[in-house]
Amino acid sequence: MRSKRRGAGTETCSIAEAALATGLDPTAVKPAVDLGLLDATERDGQTRVSIASIARLTSCYLSLACLAKELKTTTAKLLRICQEKGVKVQEVPRQNCNSPSRLILLAERDLLLEGWIAAQPRRSDAATSRSREAYELALRNYLRQLTEQGRLLPRRAGSPNKALIARACGFHRDVLYDHQNVVAVLDAHDQLERRLLTSEG
Repeated sequence: MRSKRRGAGTETCSIAEAALATGLDPTAVKPAVDLGLLDATERDGQTRVSIASIARLTSCYLSLACLAKELKTTTAKLLRICQEKGVKVQEVPRQNCNSPSRLILLAERDLLLEGWIAAQPRRSDAATSRSREAYELALRNYLRQLTEQGRLLPRRAGSPNKALIARACGFHRDVLYDHQNVVAVLDAHDQLERRLLTSEG
């Protein structure tokens, strides 16, 4: 079994940092290496994960647990929607034999979100709820297009230029301040870009 890849890059991080960046459970990081999803080396008796391989994984996959947290739902509910919508789930075993960490392809994220939105119960505030979900979906589509085109977020004084981002998404800039689910999506993308720029610098 291939447990490590060597010479995959000099920039590395700890297992805990890799788990935070990828959304994997810490006990699933080494199995992810075994599956070829991540690269790692041994240094002073400790496993160090290649930052380049983290960037590769997060450019293709999304943690189902992280998405469940963002949507304030459960992984089990999202798994049911994955089955209904035909969204492929990549299971990564955990070393403690608990339930595996699960990833989906970024390309299928919107399909899953559409299924989740459709499954939401009708409430008196349904219009407001749908608006929030529409804002998030618009932002995610915009961020996906940036990634596919190899472009970075527009910035002003080092921070995301929210006015330009909101305009590109088709909503008012206040959305990027008032709607926590949208704020969280933008912040996560911003942090990933900063990490990548730091590793490349």
